[in-house]
Amino acid sequence: MSNTPADMIKVVVHDMSRCLIVPIQEELSVDDAKRVQEVLLDKLGARHVKGVVIDFSGVDIVDSSLWNVFIKLVNMVKVMGSRAAITGLSPGIIASMIDSNMDIGGLTTKRNMEEALEYLRSH
Repeated sequence: MSNTPADMIKVVVHDMSRCLIVPIQEELSVDDAKRVQEVLLDKLGARHVKGVVIDFSGVDIVDSSLWNVFIKLVNMVKVMGSRAAITGLSPGIIASMIDSNMDIGGLTTKRNMEEALEYLRSH
């Protein structure tokens, strides 16, 4: 049985820096993404977090409605005083996003989890 979206959010400690990692390992509905958003914001409010990594490596397709939920989530993370990085976007997803004119402005994207954690640790 697959995890529920709320179960997808893991708290990890990396080099003494607290980071939340959100591994998206399956296709999500917009409602699922909004639940992930709600749970993540609750976790951010409950503890001091240096940054958030949203990892899309388990996803093959991201439509504009789903993407907009995560764009808003990244902006909410920033307003709450933490940094955010997106990782795991496949070349196919990136091409589709560009072709569809999806909003990618103001995002920090990294090629993999290690680069994302390094970014969060260095800032």
